[in-house]
Amino acid sequence: MSQALMIAALALSPASAGDEPSVEALRAEVTQRESELHRAEFALAIARSRLAKAEGKTELAIAEGRKVVQYRDQELKMYQELYRIDGGGGAQAELRRAEGAAAIARVWLAEVENRRDVLLAELPKLIAYYDGQIRMHQALLKVGGIDPTEAKASIAKDSEELRRAKERLAAAKGEPGKP
Repeated sequence: MSQALMIAALALSPASAGDEPSVEALRAEVTQRESELHRAEFALAIARSRLAKAEGKTELAIAEGRKVVQYRDQELKMYQELYRIDGGGGAQAELRRAEGAAAIARVWLAEVENRRDVLLAELPKLIAYYDGQIRMHQALLKVGGIDPTEAKASIAKDSEELRRAKERLAAAKGEPGKP
């Protein structure tokens, strides 16, 4: 018997009296498992969209990319609501991260769909995100709030992404002399 089948059989076997978890505990477990499944489906959509794009399967890449954008938009809405409820306190960093992740997903999909209008709308958001990340890491480095090696690596990575986003925006605008 495979390990997965054994685990399923044990999980569904009748428990002796008094061993049965409470309804609340079972609900919490279901909620946790649904959350894990949702994250796994999201990760799968990312992988499928990237593979489809690499294989030249544009329609599949678009379909899976739309799932990624939908997930990122849901995540963004959740953090926007948390930010609104929290008054901007502890949720600000997560909101900025979610805004960046949503912009990355939208730009990727717009490029696959060849949607210049979406690129022109989303690339400035992506540029603002990377610029903000760089400034944040520089500030943390200045006050000793981050390991210098980690900060420098993050700044270098984000600087490269910022450069690429600016080039993509220039190309989408059709600016002469720009890639």
